Amino acid sequence: MPSPRLDFTCVSGNRAEVLTMETPQEEAIDQTPARAARRRWSVGLPFDARVRRLVGDWGTQKSPALIEEMITTALKIARDEMTVADLKLINRSAKEMRSAAKIFAPFKHLRKVVVFGSARSPPIHPITKWRQILRAKWSGRASC
Repeated sequence: MPSPRLDFTCVSGNRAEVLTMETPQEEAIDQTPARAARRRWSVGLPFDARVRRLVGDWGTQKSPALIEEMITTALKIARDEMTVADLKLINRSAKEMRSAAKIFAPFKHLRKVVVFGSARSPPIHPITKWRQILRAKWSGRASC
């Protein structure tokens, strides 16, 4: 079954633009049944046991297998000998994702849209116009 579409028609001067957004029908990822832990995340039996013990000692109740996998990914990143710049980028990204998850947690029942772009985009850049149109439309202050 195709995803329903949500169309916005925005008029600016004598020009009209149609913005189309697909609305997926699948369940939210945190509402899907838990799958059996995957064993692909292994870094070797002695380390696997230590990671499992660490997660258990921490008292992780929700999705311990996913937490184990994330810790193992961090260990694999260390083994990959990435540059300091790459490590900083991955670390900062993980922190921002955690922060975003905490901020949006009270709104789990609402669909959300993420618009990527830079705050440094010049005012005449097309992404700036799209951002202004979407912000106005979704905040209820738009004439489009």
